[in-house]
Amino acid sequence: MACDTLPSIDLIGPCLWHLDGRWPSNAFVCPVLLLVVQDAYATTPMRQDNVASSPERVCQYDAALQDVEVSQVAPKPAFPDEAVSQHNVASRTGATRQQRRRQHPSAEEIEEMRHAVEGMQKMRRELKAAQIIEHCGNQEAHASAVVVDSESDQLIMQLEKDTVQRPYLLQWLAGCVWSMASTAGGSRVIQKAFEVADQGEQVALTDQLRGHVREAAASPHANHVLQTAIELLPPERLDFVLDEMKGHGVTVARHRYGCRVLERLIEHCPNSQSCDLVNEVMSGTEQLCRHCFGNFVVQHVLEHGTPLQRKQVADVLEVDIVRLAKHRVASHVVRCALVHCDGSDRQRLKQAILKNPEKRTNLAHHHCGSFVVREMRRVGHLDH
Repeated sequence: MACDTLPSIDLIGPCLWHLDGRWPSNAFVCPVLLLVVQDAYATTPMRQDNVASSPERVCQYDAALQDVEVSQVAPKPAFPDEAVSQHNVASRTGATRQQRRRQHPSAEEIEEMRHAVEGMQKMRRELKAAQIIEHCGNQEAHASAVVVDSESDQLIMQLEKDTVQRPYLLQWLAGCVWSMASTAGGSRVIQKAFEVADQGEQVALTDQLRGHVREAAASPHANHVLQTAIELLPPERLDFVLDEMKGHGVTVARHRYGCRVLERLIEHCPNSQSCDLVNEVMSGTEQLCRHCFGNFVVQHVLEHGTPLQRKQVADVLEVDIVRLAKHRVASHVVRCALVHCDGSDRQRLKQAILKNPEKRTNLAHHHCGSFVVREMRRVGHLDH
């Protein structure tokens, strides 16, 4: 077997070894183990040319295979007469009953085989993760992202359960965060890496997003990675995210995915840190109230913003509140303002609706405005 096709003996050796520290001597288990080993060879990807295998490892692995082959029993005879003849010879030589029954495995033997196969399957999962780390370390970032995308479930399992390999996986992932975050499977891996990493490792992962914040906010996959980083990192580590957003607040708020990133920033960053970006977004409140994505950002400002920011939203809504209350999108912002604004601002909005009885009646019968009137009555009851 060629050297450049051999898996690492460090991974295969422990998995071939039986659970109690000895080679399985059972005649039924050994052939199965050999087949599984050969299957692992057949399914193992070719090593890159720049990765050489150790000759000592090749010798160790071949010796292990020879031990398994030697422990096999003779193949099953092809003809019944030959089987009878062999049985008679075994009887004449005083073969024990246990030796004659080896062709019929017991429950213990089947269980031994099952454990051996499970160990080999675990070895193959670990081998794939190790190959990704070993072979992709010097490759282009996009190529590594494609590999991880196809093996995302296995890598996520490794990050969750394998505390030994986790630091090495996180170290490797820190070098290709952006390329992986842009793919569906890679995004899931990076999110899991953020969840299992400590704060120092999280910072190392986040640093790879510098210069890509706006691009990540517009990506259907990378936006989830950016949101996870905002949720898990201390606010003082997110200054670069806010800086890269400045000057594009309204545009990001109108984006399908960017609005979610802004919502996380409003939720998790203190107002003293995010006030410049929020004020920029507030300059477009009138159009964002009617926008299918921007309205969620305005509602988050009402829920998590300062009293001054809520007052600014109420000032915009008061000017044309009846028409906004009938709008299929803006009506949600009006209802949110009636809930979260200060008492004086809520009273202003209610008076703006009630000052024209005819418009109030039409609003109560409108398919969107009726919910605003219902919310206004509920809030008025709570105020009293």
